[in-house]
Amino acid sequence: MLGYWRERFPLHAFVPLAGVLAIAADPGRPGAESFAGDLILAFLLLATTRLWDDLADREYDAALHPHRVLVRARTTHVYRVTCVVLAGIIAVLVFLRPGHDVAALILGLLYALLAVFYAVRTRRSAAAELVLLSKYPAIVFVVTGGAVTMLTASAAVIVYAGACAYEAWHDSGSALGLLARGRKPYAATRAATTERQGDSTMGRIQWQ
Repeated sequence: MLGYWRERFPLHAFVPLAGVLAIAADPGRPGAESFAGDLILAFLLLATTRLWDDLADREYDAALHPHRVLVRARTTHVYRVTCVVLAGIIAVLVFLRPGHDVAALILGLLYALLAVFYAVRTRRSAAAELVLLSKYPAIVFVVTGGAVTMLTASAAVIVYAGACAYEAWHDSGSALGLLARGRKPYAATRAATTERQGDSTMGRIQWQ
């Protein structure tokens, strides 16, 4: 399990990201103690959604990324249990915070969105990426709780735009990036996957 976290959730990348989300959640919220709580909640939400992403994508990662720890694991039971436990811890933390009614509603909507998304997604597309990336502003609103302000909403929009831009730039197979470069996302990704697999058939595209 530790090998998975080292590979897919490096602290040097996700701690700063959690910090950015915590700051965006309420730029004017005073006190180091309050920020620490926001940081921890954002970090746990990132960890949970990351693990959920990888569990949903395991079948396709087996073809595209066979070296990954989760792909090579004999069973995913411990990973699934961990994901559920993390989700439960997050729910408890949310209910212990001020404004928990709003935060709990947003958290429930986020979990429902991801569950439906993974169930109906068939291939990679710009629209699918936009839906998945909406988890980042959703995390901002969960951390914010009932203290949503215009400043917070603006920060969430900036976070969403930044996530979309990073996805398009960082991931060579991103449908958003391919679309921005004037290429057909499905055709381009199909060609890349076929070349990697040495196979002329193409299944559903895996999120990296």
